[in-house]
Amino acid sequence: MTIAAVKPIMLSRKYFAVTFAVGAAIFLLAALPFTAQNGGIFYLYGDFNAQQVPFTISFAGTFSVPEYDFNSGTGIDYLDAYSFYNLFSPFTLIFRIFPKSTAVWLLPFAIALKFGFCSANAYLYISRFCKTDSYAAAGAMLYAFSGYSMATFNYHYLDALVFFPLLLASLEAAVTEKRKVVFSVSVVLCAFTNYYIFGIEAIFLIFYFFVRLMDKSFRISLGDFFRLAAESVLGLAAAGFVLIPAAVYMVNSPRLGNSFSDTADMLIYETPWRYARILQSIFIAPDIQGYTNFFPDSGEAYPFGSRFSSQALYLPMFGVSGVIAYISANKKSWQTKLIAICGVFSIVPVLNSVFSLGSPLYYARWMFAPTLIMACMTAAALENNPKHFKAGILINMAAVVVVTVFSLIFPIEKLLLWKSAYYSNAQKWTQITFTVLCLGIAALLVFKTKRDSQFSLKVLTAVIAVAFAFTEYTILFGMGESRYPDTLICSVTEKPSLESSEYGKRIITDGNMTNTNMIWGVPSAYCFNSIVPRELFDYCGAAGIVNDDIPDDYFSQCLFSVREIISYDYMRKSDDEYFDGRIPASGVNGQYHFAGRSGNYLIYENQNFIPIGFCYDYYISEEDFLILEENVRKSLMLKTMVVSDTAAASKYLTKADKSDIRSLGSEEFAAECAARAAKSAHIFKTDENSFTAEITLDAPELVFFSIAFSDDFTAYVDGIKTEIVKANFGFQAIPVPAGTHKIKCIYHSRKRSIGAVCSVAGWIGIISYCAAVYFCHRKKRENYCIQK
Repeated sequence: MTIAAVKPIMLSRKYFAVTFAVGAAIFLLAALPFTAQNGGIFYLYGDFNAQQVPFTISFAGTFSVPEYDFNSGTGIDYLDAYSFYNLFSPFTLIFRIFPKSTAVWLLPFAIALKFGFCSANAYLYISRFCKTDSYAAAGAMLYAFSGYSMATFNYHYLDALVFFPLLLASLEAAVTEKRKVVFSVSVVLCAFTNYYIFGIEAIFLIFYFFVRLMDKSFRISLGDFFRLAAESVLGLAAAGFVLIPAAVYMVNSPRLGNSFSDTADMLIYETPWRYARILQSIFIAPDIQGYTNFFPDSGEAYPFGSRFSSQALYLPMFGVSGVIAYISANKKSWQTKLIAICGVFSIVPVLNSVFSLGSPLYYARWMFAPTLIMACMTAAALENNPKHFKAGILINMAAVVVVTVFSLIFPIEKLLLWKSAYYSNAQKWTQITFTVLCLGIAALLVFKTKRDSQFSLKVLTAVIAVAFAFTEYTILFGMGESRYPDTLICSVTEKPSLESSEYGKRIITDGNMTNTNMIWGVPSAYCFNSIVPRELFDYCGAAGIVNDDIPDDYFSQCLFSVREIISYDYMRKSDDEYFDGRIPASGVNGQYHFAGRSGNYLIYENQNFIPIGFCYDYYISEEDFLILEENVRKSLMLKTMVVSDTAAASKYLTKADKSDIRSLGSEEFAAECAARAAKSAHIFKTDENSFTAEITLDAPELVFFSIAFSDDFTAYVDGIKTEIVKANFGFQAIPVPAGTHKIKCIYHSRKRSIGAVCSVAGWIGIISYCAAVYFCHRKKRENYCIQK
């Protein structure tokens, strides 16, 4: 079998347009029937409903990029929070130019555009290694609708997958064709789209570059190497607005986890089932995210284990058969070597962690990168003599049979007797059936179909049909996994009517309405976001709260000024059945009372509500606080401010006596909350970079604000700059004199400013570089004409 030499980018506009149109159409045809059934709203489950939908709606209708988000939990830097969620993706711009009210209706069409461009861009890369455009288009479809795409569809990574082929294609063009500028631009595009995936792409690109150097068609001079390095630096600098804040956050991220405990953990996964799941991800259509349908997971709670790891390398229809066929005929090719390296990285924990900044937590988010190479290998194998496909199909089918027999003898429910996890037998047998049928189609296509002039189009047609079926069943199971779709549909069509007030307050929504406050534009004490301020983690650690689970901790809700809990009316009872109802929570019973109904929502009011911006009488040092029992700590923070700077606190507060340090009973707790509310701000407002409060005090006080502490905040009292004291492990306390005063606290991100300067410098460099290239080429043309 021979592979085509690397072709220059001589893009077939016809096939670029075809792959785009077909990729978009596959998703629309699969999704629109479900969308129409849901009244025009497309939903899935998990993170798609809880993050992609509300975040997308919040981005819509404005080009503003605030410095700070005060509505999400206790506040967070806006770039930190949402650049991870495709804030600057080109597809996000689609929503920014339309009114916010239309965002949810546009969502399936925007996703269709993503699949369309993902297919087209993959074609742009794969066509460099195929002689026939239709084979390249087939490979592009395999990448766009791969197991990785389907397994991570409920996440927000599709935007990044769209542009990854451009990064590789631009590198190929820069080296093999001496193309200039395109690599810089692709670096900027990928970095702005999603910095986390860009980090994975950058690491993979390094391996890709050095492995490619082993191939004769990929040669680079020293001068061209430095030119490419300069383009890389310019691209990174131009993306500094996103990358610098992201780098600062990631270095201090509480989510990276601890280091590996010992050498054994670095070299061998904690459970042999991890290896079985890796092999499953290659040979069989993947479990949907969060499920373990064949082999047990090694941990119950996220982020431990592999249930949410994006572990998927499956290519629809062909599985790994095309890759095996290609390797059989090209054992020394650079693709074979690169896939072998990826295989080693996948089975060695410390190597796998390279793509996650060394975190020992298991993630396989990087598997989209080898998936593109595998799709390219499959397209090349289809184009050439298919005799090696027989071994590939037999090996893939044998693996499916082994897993199926194993699953019959040891069904997952038996393997999970010692561990709880999610599994679905309906999904499992659909996965097996789909995989077997696909391999059967592949075998008929490769061995029984005449290889005439139309064979490549027949291959492309079959791949398109299988991609549609794969998408259809992914959406079907994804929507079926959405336990309460009515809550999402209602949240985007109906906003609860809440009592307006000038004092600061937050809400909490029930567990099936996560982040809907972003759709309504009201502040919530909890935000489901992977990017969490370290200060909130510090508070949760001190208070004994697991996974920043504020909705389950009543004491935190009082500290964070929660006024209402909003719940969807699942039972559809009459109002009279709710007036005596109470929502129990940890520590204190009957603290939320039913206040009324707003459309399809039930509203419960906190009887111990404290407005944002209140005062304490006592303080305790962090050291003294941390030695207390956990059940004492939570309620005590509503009576006593915890500080690291006791000298600053002692000017305004009395040190807590040992007799006052105890767990508070219901009545005492209510009395302390009332005392805090009696000395609280009567006005609290926020804008894109600051909060303002007004308060009247009888004596000088430290006013506590449940806003995450940051050195980037500057506080002013009546226009005079004042200090900010870190309080309760992660929040702000501002000294205010007696009388009525206006407090203004302004946030200005220094890392954003540095990043903006880098971006300006980078773009100036890229534009200057473009101009130099243009004038250089123009001068060469003029000299050539003169010589002629």
